[in-house]
Amino acid sequence: MYLGNYLLKRLQELGVDTMFGCPGDFNFGLCDLTDDMPDMAWAGNTNELNAAYATDAYSRVRGFGALLTTYGVGELSAINGIAGAYAERVPLLHIAGFPPRWEYEKRLPVHHSLANGEYMVYRDAARNFACVAEYLDGTPADAERIDHVLRMSVATRLPGYLAIPTDVTFTEVSEERLKTPLITPPAYSDAQRSADEALAQRIVDALKKAKSPVLVVDVGILQHRHVDAMRKVLDQFRMTTFTTPLGKGIVNETEPYFAGTYIGGQSDAAVAQCVDSADVVFRIGYFPSDNNTGAYTANFPASRLIELNIYDATVLTDAPTSVHSIAHVLEALAASDLSPQNAQVNQPPSVPLPTDAIVRQTYLWARFSAFLQPGDVVLAETGTSGYAMPNLHLRKDCQVLVQQLYQSIGWSVGATVGAAHSVRDASKRPSDKSGRVILFVGDGSLQMTVQDLSALIRMKARNVIVCVLDNDGYEIERVLHGPDRDYNQIVHWDYSRLMDVIDPKGEHSKSHKISNEKELDAVLNELKDDFPLHILSVSVEKYGVPEMLKVSAKALHDHNAYGYAPEYRD
Repeated sequence: MYLGNYLLKRLQELGVDTMFGCPGDFNFGLCDLTDDMPDMAWAGNTNELNAAYATDAYSRVRGFGALLTTYGVGELSAINGIAGAYAERVPLLHIAGFPPRWEYEKRLPVHHSLANGEYMVYRDAARNFACVAEYLDGTPADAERIDHVLRMSVATRLPGYLAIPTDVTFTEVSEERLKTPLITPPAYSDAQRSADEALAQRIVDALKKAKSPVLVVDVGILQHRHVDAMRKVLDQFRMTTFTTPLGKGIVNETEPYFAGTYIGGQSDAAVAQCVDSADVVFRIGYFPSDNNTGAYTANFPASRLIELNIYDATVLTDAPTSVHSIAHVLEALAASDLSPQNAQVNQPPSVPLPTDAIVRQTYLWARFSAFLQPGDVVLAETGTSGYAMPNLHLRKDCQVLVQQLYQSIGWSVGATVGAAHSVRDASKRPSDKSGRVILFVGDGSLQMTVQDLSALIRMKARNVIVCVLDNDGYEIERVLHGPDRDYNQIVHWDYSRLMDVIDPKGEHSKSHKISNEKELDAVLNELKDDFPLHILSVSVEKYGVPEMLKVSAKALHDHNAYGYAPEYRD
């Protein structure tokens, strides 16, 4: 079989049914093989940056994704999206079509190169954003190189990179390797199992002694795909539970023990009081970034903290210990006899009566909380939408995708394409729980990557809602610095008419211009199952932002010392 087919078979083994990317003359062979591969779709992104964002989201939902670009100009365009995946520990494969070997060997000034004979400069750049980067040279070792990159990407939860020359794509390799599974369970000795079970028991014993323990579940559980195991623990413990901003979606928020989002000193007052007054905080999958910890204020003394992470744990003042298999630790915790001592009563937010006024933040998030259904995939852009996610009350099995750490503005539009494809691909598997795809994106963010709305039309996306928050500018930047500065202003578009260009006959989409709360309420009431792509252009109050963003913006301003601007002088 062709080496290119071997690669595609391995990707399918990892659950990849859609290839994202853009065609180019150095990847046409792989494009052809993808097009001809049964059960492998071509997404057809509008540019490589959006393709990388789409691959990122696809992997967050499905577990792995793949991106195909051409040499140089294509792969460099994608690299910002790959860097974001690297920062947020999203495994995926970036495949870059490479010039044929004979041009490389002769160091010819081929197009897309720097014309200096240095062909590997792009691969070397990719190494900074990949767990491993390999060049396939047409030797028998290429199949093993493919397997190595894929295994490392899965194991490390980081992107991998492959450069494949045009003439190597069609070299012959044996199919025998495909009989050996790509991913096999790691060795797990009896001694390691016993140690993990002993750790679980120490955690349970400490919690039994606590009078007011709380759980804080963080993003490490999402990154390493232990959500189902974590939920079994939560259902057994049924104690007061919080997520972090990055951990949003791990906990079924309809459960009575869910009590909100903990963001250190930037938390809601009731949340902060509950966590700060707990005699034991059990924190799982901790990720200490600034936006995830309330500017590093989520700190607890060792005497109050039980920490369980993917590879290590600490139980109060005991010495740190290794975690050999967090999956088994979670399994042991779920099988424990711990009785909850302080479960909360969780009430979803009430929806205010809609008014004829411009849409308020409080109404927007309460109304969409009521609109959500089990299994929905919610995406939020950096800015107003991302910082509002703690205010969104999720239904069972909802997923939230936010690039809250890397915060590349514009990420969410391409990501929505990836999420829509992931849901479509998952529908082939009856056990999958994914439902509708709902994007919240600001007008400034949308303008950065708006082209990929056409990728949604290309796939004839259904059950996808794009909610554009129209406040006539870069609202997050206004809150951070220079609210009335010219650099924070944008050209105002009529977002309700975007699809006049992209879908001129209105065959696959419907647009709505929403100027007040009553109109938003009416549109959401109209939406039933199996609807086409809907674009909601929602006018929201200028300078009206979620409380979390206000608090975070002040902290960022204080940390960054922006300078002389008169509006910030004391």
